Amino acid sequence: AQQVLREAEQALAVARAAYLRAKSRQDALEKRKEFWRGEQHAIEIRNEEAVTSDFLMSRHATGKTH
Repeated sequence: AQQVLREAEQALAVARAAYLRAKSRQDALEKRKEFWRGEQHAIEIRNEEAVTSDFLMSRHATGKTH
């Protein structure tokens, strides 16, 4: 019975370690995903600002105000 208990405890320790490694990898991936999304949002904002700026510059160059 003691041997079976030790084997079960060892299996539990191995499973716990595997879970913690997997959880750690998942957390790292989530952080990278959040960072990537932030970067994509910043790119979209910069693109929108560039389009707006180009539009305003073209209106100013042609003398149109309306």
